Order: sequence, then C-alpha cells, then structure tokens
Amino acid sequence: EIIIPAGKRLGPADIGIAAAAGQTKLTVHRQLRVGVISMGDEIIDPGTRPNYGQSYDSNRPMLHALISADGHEVQTFPIVPDNLQALIAAYEEAFASCDVVISSGGASDGDEDHTQAAMSAIGADLIFWRLAMKPGRPIAVASLGDKRLFCLPGNPVAAFVCYRLLASPVIDVMAGGVARPLLRASVKAGFDHKKAAGRAEYLRVRLEIDQQGEAVMRLHGRRGAGVLSSLTGADGLVEIPVENAGVTEGDYLSFIPFREAGL
Repeated sequence: EIIIPAGKRLGPADIGIAAAAGQTKLTVHRQLRVGVISMGDEIIDPGTRPNYGQSYDSNRPMLHALISADGHEVQTFPIVPDNLQALIAAYEEAFASCDVVISSGGASDGDEDHTQAAMSAIGADLIFWRLAMKPGRPIAVASLGDKRLFCLPGNPVAAFVCYRLLASPVIDVMAGGVARPLLRASVKAGFDHKKAAGRAEYLRVRLEIDQQGEAVMRLHGRRGAGVLSSLTGADGLVEIPVENAGVTEGDYLSFIPFREAGL
C-alpha cells in the first residue's frame, strides 16, 4: 500500500504515518526560491517617514508570508521605482538567483506600467495578460526558460487573491507537487450584490449560522481591491461566476475557505 504518494506536500499526519511504517528518511524536492518585488514611486518601506501621497508597502511582507507558508524559500528585493530600466535591472537580478519571480504593481496599461516592456527586454515569453476576474484583471504571467514570472496587480487584495488562486498552484507543481483541486463548498448567500456579466468576482465573506442552523455567507469589510482590512477576519471568498449578473440573498454559491480559517 502506498502511504504517501509522490508529489504530496508533507504535513504532520504524513510524518506520523511514515514513522509508523518504520521510515527514517524521505526523498523530497528542494525548496524553490521565489523572489518578491514591489514597484511604484508612491510606496515606501514600513518604518520610514512618508511624504505626501506615499503609502507603506504591504505587498512584499504579505507575499513573503504567503510564500513561506507554502513551504518555499523567499528572497525580497528593494522597491522598484516607476522606471523601465530600473525594472529590467530588478528582474535580471531576481532571476539570477530565483526560480520564480513575483512582482506587484505596474501590471496594467498606464503610462508608468512597465511590466510588459520589461519582460520583453529580459527575453521572457508572455503566457497571458488579463483575466476576466475581479479583483485581479491585469495579472500577467510569463516564462523565462523553465522559470516563471508573475506580475500581480498592485492593490493588496488583488495581489492576495491572484497569488492564492493562480500563482500558488503553479509554484506547487514547479516544486515537485501535483495540482490540488481548490476546495469549494456550496453555501447560501446572505446578501444581495450586483455585477456585470462576463467577469468572475471574488468577495471576502464570513460564515454565520442562521436561525435554521444553516451556514450563511455574509460580506466582510469594505469592498475594493485596495482595502486590505477586508481580508483580516474573513473566513474565505465567495466566487460569483462569470455568467452571473448579480447575487440575490438565498442563492447558493461556491465558498472558498482561507487556510487560516481551518484547523
């Protein structure tokens, strides 16, 4: 009987059953090294004094924590200004030592969004740019040989959602794992919400038990891809499909739990 299949992420139960089978050593893949870059003239390092119009960078610390929790090695790089040559240099430096590079900001098509030109300059091949999802529409993904570049949106909620739904599964496979199906549970919505058809939407929710003893999803925090507080205290995401034009209270939708909300 196979007790731990190849590609399985080792957890406490796996270690226990390996010991119960008399094993003292397991063959594992090496940790991937993931580089994290934030970009933007308006962001600064926490602990420094902001000038007018500046805000502290939350994406690098948040992504560092997410990637570390997934079992990968993380290397962070300095904030990159809104300058094409500076971004090219930052990507080249990061790829010199990392298997995967994740940048946040500059992924859209504004005058100071340089990720498309920078990835072309370093010889990366664009896999896709933009997805029909909210938050996270401007995400871009590229390959550089057997390495990968993820250009996440700069808004922190969008960066969190894009990492969890898109980047994390790819990095797991690159690290020798297998793609794990996303856990979705059909749960009743306790809210009304309007949206345009043609784009999937992910909102932060908390689970409550109603008077009938049934789980109900309630919207949590203020909406918006820049409202990081909407993630803290949330139990997970509600997935509103592409074809839906909105949500009516009582509809059943897919609930995707955050790992932090589980055991």
